[in-house]
Amino acid sequence: MYNPFFKANFYQTRMIAKNIKDDSKYRLEINACIERFISSDWGDLTDDDIKSNNEAIAYGDRILASYRTSKGKVYIIADATDKNYYETVTVLFANEY
Repeated sequence: MYNPFFKANFYQTRMIAKNIKDDSKYRLEINACIERFISSDWGDLTDDDIKSNNEAIAYGDRILASYRTSKGKVYIIADATDKNYYETVTVLFANEY
């Protein structure tokens, strides 16, 4: 199965990095969110937003996913460089958006 994130560089904000450094359970929680994202599970979105994300993969548009964590809502955002793959994926707290 084609994975549009196979060439992606994954980044995190300083606050995410601090939290996963300080809390090994939270690191596992964020890893689970990333795994869900890679498998096209966009988290806690409306049906319309899920549809938009699924269409975005076909057209190489931005994807925004949302997940609830023990430390608050996080977003994972993917930006494409062309229509074949996503180059950048960023994990951040919703209040950092």
